[in-house]
Amino acid sequence: MKVLKMLTVPALGAAILFSGTHTNVFAANNDNQKAKTIESHQEITDLNKLYERAQKGISDLSFSSEKSLSTKSSLSLKEKSNNNELNFHKYQTAQLLTVKQEADGTKIKTYAVTTMEVAPTQTVKTNTIAPKNNLIRMSVDASKSDSKWDSTIGVKAYSTVYYDNKTDPRGSKHWDMSKVKGGWKVTDNRYSLSGMKVTYGQNGWSYWKGGVVTGQVSTKYPKGTTFSYTVPSSWKPVVANGSFSVGGSAVGCTSYVKIKKSGSKSWSLSFTNNLGS
Repeated sequence: MKVLKMLTVPALGAAILFSGTHTNVFAANNDNQKAKTIESHQEITDLNKLYERAQKGISDLSFSSEKSLSTKSSLSLKEKSNNNELNFHKYQTAQLLTVKQEADGTKIKTYAVTTMEVAPTQTVKTNTIAPKNNLIRMSVDASKSDSKWDSTIGVKAYSTVYYDNKTDPRGSKHWDMSKVKGGWKVTDNRYSLSGMKVTYGQNGWSYWKGGVVTGQVSTKYPKGTTFSYTVPSSWKPVVANGSFSVGGSAVGCTSYVKIKKSGSKSWSLSFTNNLGS
């Protein structure tokens, strides 16, 4: 069982420095060219199917070998105590949705990368059957994940980042988000969630800006425990380098909630799903 790790990814809205040279862009934006769809796939949106797919390691991206296209996921537990500690398991899967070809032959691939974090909680159920000498007790340990998302007892978080993997005229890959969605779910009545906040952003060096892009970040406050937001079309694509260091990019979303367990004080959880390694 993987022990929960503290979140170390910098804030999405933080300015990212770029140490190399960059060129001002005077050429027409490729977005103005009409792209033709040459490949299309039906998206899987059912969480049970996505969970099963991720558990089996099925993905249209290789998270181990294609680090520039993988996802960095981290879940942070603040104000942690022995009574409140949750152990989360991470599952990832990516879907190739479309491949489009622009007039100059450049291909744009659109992916949906889904990351799930599950913290199974232990539940013991006891059944008693009379007479006393035939007492039967049955214990159910839910500390292990169920094969189905819906039937897994515990605290769960998930998010999907939709983005285009596009190439600038020089051959450098860029990320361009179009949508983020996700949520939290509790299937253990000892826990409750409240106060959800979502931050998503896309910052880094951009060919289409001719320099470093900062300030492409948005914060929302969903009324419930799910969210779905369209990324502004005015945002510039940023270089596909998720090292979160000099020259890197910060692309993805983070959701925050307050969680409370019966008989204890509430504490904070944050779930980050960023492109890059």
